[in-house]
Amino acid sequence: MRDAGKAREKLDTVGVAGEGVAVDADGSAHGGSLSLGGARREWGAFDGPKVTTGILSDNALYRTMIVAQSITKGAMDKLLTMRTFAAVAGEGTYTAAAKRLGISTKLASKYVQALEADLSTQLFNRTTRSVTLTDAGSAYLHRCRAILEQVDELDDLVRERQGAIAGPIRITAPTSFGSIELARALTSFLAAHPAVEIDLRLTDARVAVVEEGFDLAVRIGTLRDSTLVARRLSDMPLVIAAAPGYLERVGRPLIPQALASHACLIDQNVSDARLWRFQRGREEVTVEVQGPLRANAPRAIAEIAEGGMGVARLPLYVVRE
Repeated sequence: MRDAGKAREKLDTVGVAGEGVAVDADGSAHGGSLSLGGARREWGAFDGPKVTTGILSDNALYRTMIVAQSITKGAMDKLLTMRTFAAVAGEGTYTAAAKRLGISTKLASKYVQALEADLSTQLFNRTTRSVTLTDAGSAYLHRCRAILEQVDELDDLVRERQGAIAGPIRITAPTSFGSIELARALTSFLAAHPAVEIDLRLTDARVAVVEEGFDLAVRIGTLRDSTLVARRLSDMPLVIAAAPGYLERVGRPLIPQALASHACLIDQNVSDARLWRFQRGREEVTVEVQGPLRANAPRAIAEIAEGGMGVARLPLYVVRE
């Protein structure tokens, strides 16, 4: 953090809550350590609602891909037989068509026979040297080629959408995280994708992602049940910190329980904000804290802690600033 004068002091890390934590599927954390009073005690954060960074998306392209994956095996086989039929008609022989498709002549013949059986119609007149289309085969080939061209165009469109990112992306994220970590990430992202336009909305209030028209929402904590697509990005270490002047005046807490007698600055963005949880192995310690300030912005809490007003539990990225 910046130095705002003699009355302001740099934060001193009292303990790391969740250093190197692992987060379970339910969002709770385990492992890590807490350093208190110079003696290193194996305490780790257990406060699930502040240790996971996740991303939500209602991406239409993703939904399209899921729908594409639901195509039945029968439909895929039909396209394969149609493609083989068109190749045989174009090349004039099974051997040449099979070579073009990268399959055996026997398999090419099998595919065409399967298509004829499915249509209950003979598509080719066969001789020992060549094949020619029947009237039904000629009519079918015209429509078959049009369908295959449309399928190929659709495949190309999806590949282009994946390869070239362009257009507007509307993102919402928590204020502090968005101002620090996300802003840095977006700088390099925009440099790599100049055709993208970012509309970034920072708020510590929960928003209705779909209803309010957001493409992406970055969330910290245990994600609620949702039909949206979610992907975990990283762990979010928490730090117990206070200004050196405060620790000299009041004393340094040596165990988590000692925090109950300190002036604690409380982040209201988490559930059970006054309950600070720690874990060592299978032993869990929950400390109910109190203090002169409650706020919904970690950066504001950090500023007040830096001024010597109490002990704060903060995301590591805020303390690093």
